[in-house]
Amino acid sequence: HQPKDGVQAKGEETEIKCLLIGADQLVLIVNSENPENKISQEQLLEIFSGQNESWQVISRGSSSALKASFDKYFFNEQHVFNPRSVIVNSNNETKIAVSRLKNSIGYISIGSLALGKEEQTLKIKQIEVYSKLAKLIKPPKQQIKVAYLKTNQKKVEKFILFLKSDQLSKELIKESGYLVL
Repeated sequence: HQPKDGVQAKGEETEIKCLLIGADQLVLIVNSENPENKISQEQLLEIFSGQNESWQVISRGSSSALKASFDKYFFNEQHVFNPRSVIVNSNNETKIAVSRLKNSIGYISIGSLALGKEEQTLKIKQIEVYSKLAKLIKPPKQQIKVAYLKTNQKKVEKFILFLKSDQLSKELIKESGYLVL
């Protein structure tokens, strides 16, 4: 009996291969009408913990991987929660909320920072975070990989060749707002 496309037959070994295609990074955004271009790590903690009530926090739920990354890199893995936070479920929802609320701050994937034609009216900008020693704090780049079954390699071979091609795939990754490795 022949297995369906993409499904392994019982007893066959399954080998999954991964191909690194780019990188992503977490960034902070504020409304573009906000005069701030940088913020200290201490101020960020005050804002996201609710001690500073002059800002509206746009955040993710506690089970979000992006929220966990945010807490890890800006607050040393301490779970920080502002009870007045507006909780959203996606990068796009974060951008829309920050665009509509002048004194708001949120975090998104750097790949989502690039605005498409339909988003050109969104009023957002990136803001940088500095430590006590005035050192820029940047979360590490997160690898983006494509996983596929080795047995399906013929089906994805053209796609993989495209991803491995130097010029075209790198241009596509850049145009999407992600970081080329």
